[in-house]
Amino acid sequence: MHSCYKPKMIKAVRIKSVLVALTFVCAACGSSDPVAPTGPMSTFAPTSTQAGPTLATGAPTNARDALEKQWGELAGMGCEDPAQCDVLFSLDKPADATGCMEQLPSENGRLSAFPVTVQTGEKFDASDYGTLLRSFDFVAIRANGVTTSNLMTDATLNCSESDGALPANPVRSSRYQGFVVLDLPLDTTSVGYVPFSDQGGWEWKIGGIA
Repeated sequence: MHSCYKPKMIKAVRIKSVLVALTFVCAACGSSDPVAPTGPMSTFAPTSTQAGPTLATGAPTNARDALEKQWGELAGMGCEDPAQCDVLFSLDKPADATGCMEQLPSENGRLSAFPVTVQTGEKFDASDYGTLLRSFDFVAIRANGVTTSNLMTDATLNCSESDGALPANPVRSSRYQGFVVLDLPLDTTSVGYVPFSDQGGWEWKIGGIA
């Protein structure tokens, strides 16, 4: 049975979303141009090195009411059935951001670029969701337990990966690949995606980046 997550959407529209975990490796990311889905909505197309993704059961929320994810696992919004999600997305393991402006150094500690993949369904309505996987909706959970926001700084907007940010106005039945660049404290132990202010969102353990 999948763990369900019910965020409160923009315009006070409440819809259901589900944690859908598919173990797969995210393909190389870098383009924010939409790509038409080629497989069922419950999965991204497997890479040539994969036999195919495997559906895993959901997990309970943690103490912050967030659904914990592994790098490359798929998560969904707006669905009970994974095949009918309004949005599927994944976040992959970060690397140091490149090509950043020397005049705009990190304000929090280190600039990290996370490959992201997003797929929208046939019933996706941008007015219910707004932008997807933008840096201002992420938080850092630090070693001392403090949750820090403001991970979007001037520096995150001026790295090479910044040009690969997902579009501000995604459309239905499309797949996007790109990056989220975050300005993280050096003692970050997890990153969280919290697009709905009254819900726990999703979290990925980063293990400390210092």
